[in-house]
Amino acid sequence: METAEETRLIGPRDESHAVERSGRGGRLDSSHAIGDKVEFSGWAAELEEPRLAERIVVLIDGKSVFSATPSSERPGVARAAKSDRVLRSGFMFSFPRSLVAGGDVRIFSIFEKGRAVELAYHEDYRWRRETETR
Repeated sequence: METAEETRLIGPRDESHAVERSGRGGRLDSSHAIGDKVEFSGWAAELEEPRLAERIVVLIDGKSVFSATPSSERPGVARAAKSDRVLRSGFMFSFPRSLVAGGDVRIFSIFEKGRAVELAYHEDYRWRRETETR
């Protein structure tokens, strides 16, 4: 199980990831309710030194509920980074609305050497208990 603390994210095999809250590891572009589901989409990569995230991890109320490898093409991200290394940085997933209702949903990009970077969230992101968005 993964949990987020102030500075560490503990992975399913008890690996520890240093957490950065810079918002430079990608962005959640969209999150919206569709019927009984909530859909999330965005990208997970670093642009300054183009690097694709190894995976994304989603925590709800501090517990891991989803982990996947980004794989959707995001031509705009590749253009912004001036590198095709981050072309397949996109992701999209959904959860039952009942799972995220009232929950604190946080999304992280996991990079090499144990780094976890919390994504920047779109302006009207409402699935965080905190009012601050990045």
